[in-house]
Amino acid sequence: MRSVTTSGSQYYVTGNGAGTIALNGDLIAGSGVTPPANSAGNDIQIVGNAVASATNLTMATNGTISGGEVLISGTLTGDTNSLALNAGQGLIVLGGTVLQNPAGSGSAAVPLA
Repeated sequence: MRSVTTSGSQYYVTGNGAGTIALNGDLIAGSGVTPPANSAGNDIQIVGNAVASATNLTMATNGTISGGEVLISGTLTGDTNSLALNAGQGLIVLGGTVLQNPAGSGSAAVPLA
């Protein structure tokens, strides 16, 4: 998948959730949009597996405490050392595990497989 930037959310389903998406570009949701107070931001959700097939990739949302997350329901493999996940103040979820975000920032380095 090449780079995709949207002002809204992004949802991808891979083969009924059992397939794999190859990430070759950045995914940016909620670009240029500041959610109103007490409102959810935008999501990036991948139902299935993802492989980081390029270096220095970013998945970012304008997430808030009310919503807006980066979620991959399956496994994340590939060049995870240079993949940046940033959900604003929203959650980052990989394979059902919520990652602890440093200082509640919503951003996290991907754990090594």
